[in-house]
Amino acid sequence: MILSWSTENPHWMMEANTQYPEKVNVWAGIINSQIIGPYFFDGTLTGARYLDFLQNFLALLGSKSGSTEEWWCGGSLISERYILTAAHCLIHLEFGVVKHVRLGMMNLSDTNHMQEIVVSDVIPHPQYTRQSYHDIGLLRLERDVELNTYVRPACLQTQKHIPTTRAIVSGWGKLKFLGKPSKDLLKVVLDFFSAEKCNATYTGSIKTPGSVLKTGIVEDLMICAGSHKMEEDTCQGDSGGPLQGYHEETDDTKCMYDIIGITSAGKHCGLVANRPGIYTRVSAYIKWIEDTVWP
Repeated sequence: MILSWSTENPHWMMEANTQYPEKVNVWAGIINSQIIGPYFFDGTLTGARYLDFLQNFLALLGSKSGSTEEWWCGGSLISERYILTAAHCLIHLEFGVVKHVRLGMMNLSDTNHMQEIVVSDVIPHPQYTRQSYHDIGLLRLERDVELNTYVRPACLQTQKHIPTTRAIVSGWGKLKFLGKPSKDLLKVVLDFFSAEKCNATYTGSIKTPGSVLKTGIVEDLMICAGSHKMEEDTCQGDSGGPLQGYHEETDDTKCMYDIIGITSAGKHCGLVANRPGIYTRVSAYIKWIEDTVWP
């Protein structure tokens, strides 16, 4: 059974808004130097970020009401009707459930090729409990997107083994911790970190009551990535966006990017090197994705 909610479901919104009573300032991030929940990690890329016009599967997630609009997460188009993102991105504490998706933009001010589509259903992974585990979700769109040069689905990494030592992560998020978001779609290249190193980074959050990382990094379900030498990271605004492997396009291979992970969690972004962020490992959820998107 697919666990899904309509965007009009007020009960789920109320439940999520009371998950962290009193001590949560929306997207505030760190309390007592610990991760307090998924609501901080809606990521950004800091450091040497640059434009890439081939990232035409990136989606911007948010909601609109009259003249008011808010955009808080990223996602990836994986079919004409579905967006892959993080489960914690499906609802915002202040603005509610994701209701709109924008595609076909490199710059947020340039709407010449933009497609804006209403979300009909939000689908968190059935094992997601607002911790950092199983932080993966899908958005079903009200209609098919129009595929063209500016809007094109990405491919998914289906095997746990990743044949590279580095990966690309993209988004419109903030350029530094507590900084301003980027209007340009930017990307940065990150290194992979071992689960041992990643656990050392989040020692204060493991086995801590109320933590979203109670049992540490589960390597079968998560990937850790960051920079060994530079202050490059994901931060506020990029959660739900893709961690990608890159390969040259050929006659047999039409996807230059394979989605390896989904931006999920992290600490103060881009302030120091050698502090990896946490990404949901897409290959662990291929069957669930296929059963939902291509039943």
